[in-house]
Amino acid sequence: MTRTEFHVVPDRGAWVIEHAGRSLGRHDSLAAAVVAANDRARRVQPSRVMVHDEDGRVFDQARPDAPIPART
Repeated sequence: MTRTEFHVVPDRGAWVIEHAGRSLGRHDSLAAAVVAANDRARRVQPSRVMVHDEDGRVFDQARPDAPIPART
C-alpha cells in the first residue's frame, strides 16, 4: 500500500504544507504547520509528515501521533 506523504517546508518566513505538488496551507510557525499536517495525515492512512529545513533536507519524519518538533 502506498503511504501518503505531507511535506512541511519553509517559505519566505512561514511554513507551508504540501502534498502531491500542491500547497494545502500556510502557517506562521513550524509547530502550527506540523499540527495541521498531522491533522490531515490522521485522516489518510497510511501516511506520514516530512519536515524539511531551509535547504530542502528532511530533518524530521513525524507520524501523525508523534510530538511536535522543537524547531520554530
